[in-house]
Amino acid sequence: MSHQLTLAAFLRIVSIPQLPPPLPLPPLSARAPPPQPPGLAYALLALVPPVNGLYSSFYPPLVYCLLGTSRHISVGLFPVVSLMVGTVTVRLVPDDGGAVALETGNGTLGNATVATPSDMDARRVAVAASVTCLVGIIQLCLGALRVGFVSIFLSSPLVSGFMTAAAFHVLVSQLKYLFGLSVPSYSGPFASIYAIIEVFSRLPQSNVADVVTSIICIVIAVLAKEINQRFARRLPVPIPVELLVTVVATAVSYGADLEGRFGVDVVRDIPKGLAPPVIPDVSLFPEIIGDAFAIAIVAFVVPLSLSKIFAQKHGYAIDSNQELLAFGLSNIFGSFFQTVVVSTSLSRSLIQESSGGKTQVAALLSSIIVLIVILALGFLLEPLQTAVLASLVVVNLKGMFTQVKEVPRLWRTDRIDCLLWVVSCVMSILLGLDLGLAVALVFEILTTVAHSLFPACVPLGNIPNTEIYKRVGVFKQATETPGVKVVRCPAPLYFGNIEYFREKLMAILEFDPARVARKRDKALKKLKKRLSREAALPINTGAQNEAFSASDQSETSDDSDGDDAAVGAGVEEVKVTREGCGTHEVVAAVKTKRAPPTKREVTETRGAQGTPGPDGEGGGGGTGPWLQAGLAVKLEGVPRVTVDTVILDFSSVTYLDTVAVNTLTTMTGDYQKVGVSFLFAGCDDAVLSRLERAGFFAGAVARSGFFPTTRDAALWNAAHATPPVPLSPRASPRASVTEDTHM
Repeated sequence: MSHQLTLAAFLRIVSIPQLPPPLPLPPLSARAPPPQPPGLAYALLALVPPVNGLYSSFYPPLVYCLLGTSRHISVGLFPVVSLMVGTVTVRLVPDDGGAVALETGNGTLGNATVATPSDMDARRVAVAASVTCLVGIIQLCLGALRVGFVSIFLSSPLVSGFMTAAAFHVLVSQLKYLFGLSVPSYSGPFASIYAIIEVFSRLPQSNVADVVTSIICIVIAVLAKEINQRFARRLPVPIPVELLVTVVATAVSYGADLEGRFGVDVVRDIPKGLAPPVIPDVSLFPEIIGDAFAIAIVAFVVPLSLSKIFAQKHGYAIDSNQELLAFGLSNIFGSFFQTVVVSTSLSRSLIQESSGGKTQVAALLSSIIVLIVILALGFLLEPLQTAVLASLVVVNLKGMFTQVKEVPRLWRTDRIDCLLWVVSCVMSILLGLDLGLAVALVFEILTTVAHSLFPACVPLGNIPNTEIYKRVGVFKQATETPGVKVVRCPAPLYFGNIEYFREKLMAILEFDPARVARKRDKALKKLKKRLSREAALPINTGAQNEAFSASDQSETSDDSDGDDAAVGAGVEEVKVTREGCGTHEVVAAVKTKRAPPTKREVTETRGAQGTPGPDGEGGGGGTGPWLQAGLAVKLEGVPRVTVDTVILDFSSVTYLDTVAVNTLTTMTGDYQKVGVSFLFAGCDDAVLSRLERAGFFAGAVARSGFFPTTRDAALWNAAHATPPVPLSPRASPRASVTEDTHM
């Protein structure tokens, strides 16, 4: 590709329209066809005279070429932005002539009962200039505050849905020009619906000349674009269909006197020369600040996205904050000359890049051509029908409407993104572009927050003979180690999701540590009462055994909270043993049938395990070791626990707040009380530092319980696991086939 800008390439650049190509963007090597003189058509969207569109193509690029960081984008009007400006102008200056007092270059225009077209145009130009100035101020402030990252909040599905809705609004706004109808403009929620109803109700009043002209222009433009697309490699230069249609339609309108004979609407006056600078009306700022903020964001995001594509391809950097400053100053400067908010022309930018343009000198040359049109050639376009401009605008909306094809793809890949697209599109159509964008942003933020509020905590299993851990149930080869649970948390933990994480972990482990501890405390109370009664019984008489059994059944019934089942003497009981292992209690429990213990057995057990006797000596009271070796105690209501170690994969946890640390401390302590230890894997240094500052290591988990990887934690746990202590020799031989519970 040549590094010099040839004359042919330059002519293609300066004649490219400010009309968007399909989104997502076409290949950078694509050649867009050159259309009508820039700015004329999109001035209709902003509801200002066409000459103001020409001003918008001349003044702002002069500032951007000095301050912008992109070498390839072409600054100009963008249809969505112009339409958003138009919604503000029609709200403040409705078609009935009523409006607030506005400061214009020729003095103050107050409320008028009947407004002439020139008065209404002057009011709307003043409103558009005020919007442009405030948009520039907002962009300038955002750039000065270094918040260029604001564009990241507009995701691709949101922008795609918003652009489709904007294309719908553009189409609706052009219907009255296509049919030659005098239809009032609407603003606010459901404005497009009202406009459609109004247009269809007045279809019998359509201007036949405008309808015929619209059909001819649309057919010719569509056919030419298809030829350009199919034969792009064979054509040295794309057919400049928009430019040709504009020239021919202007000549026909002038020669046939369509305005005088058929009453068609034409461009009318395009004054020669440059308008004198006018200070924007700052008194309107309080009424338009909300709209201006939305316009400022949209007008910045589109050129920034395109600039990044070009910068990545050509190996230079884009400073988003500097771009905000450049566009802000461009709009502020242009507002003094009654321009409309500028963004970028996607198709002209693509041509400028693919034709060999390397700097913003091309933008300067384009501005010179526009200046020539303003000073000398503008009057030639006065007979041009507005139906022609509307037809060209509608044809170029095809690419924006094809974005509807993204919906099935999004539905297959991510239904949340699909829903975001639908919300963005539907709300923008019904409520208007400003409110629709706000609703879409809120919905996007809520979905993002929802992802973090409900992290997908899942159990992991090891792929045999590897160090890889994958989700259990999804990967068939993923296997879990008995007694060990590996759980992954894929999101930062903070006050909003830590409770959900605790409940999710409880569901994965299949028991509540607080409930287990409570049941064991109740079992301990039963144990103490039983030992006290047994100590007072004579040695093993049948009548005493019967009395013991009846008394024990009564206590079981009295102490039960609905989870414990009453059992009597000679039925299934639970025999337990306890193994001390550091801070853990590993318990083995077996069910067996046996007669009530004799006084001798009770005495031996009490002496061996330190259980307090009738005299208060022996083991401690309270909730001390409640499972005693060789002692039969009814524990049928105690929940089953099959896990002794939990490994938390924190490789995706990048942040912990104070609430999360405190909850983790309490949670690990609760599990430790029932014999479950915790190990952590893959923690970030920042997370470890936060845990250390919060005093987490003083609780149930020491710093030695943190490992670089999940595999390291699993190997350490396997190497340091202590086998359970075998049951007492007095246990029934049936113990080998009974229930086994260890923690």
